[in-house]
Amino acid sequence: MAESLNYQQEPIPARVLVSGGAGLAVPALCALFLPDAFGQYRPLLWLLALIPVMRMGFYRGWRGAALAGIAGAVALVLIEVVLSRGIRRCATPAWSPP
Repeated sequence: MAESLNYQQEPIPARVLVSGGAGLAVPALCALFLPDAFGQYRPLLWLLALIPVMRMGFYRGWRGAALAGIAGAVALVLIEVVLSRGIRRCATPAWSPP
């Protein structure tokens, strides 16, 4: 019979955690400090937030993928709230129609 995988046994490598953090940090920093630099393509930067989802899914299964997905969604919401409240200046929010 096939053994079930135990995702809790092996530690997550540091490079996976660093790449996941960068996947969340790059779109957040670009949205905060270069809000108008990417124009209509700014929402596409948030696709980088899927990097931690895929990496954590590999190392921790659905639980890891769900946790990383939640972290990406929270980061997206917090950054857009900061921009829409005027704490940081942005010409138009990423979610506004053209």
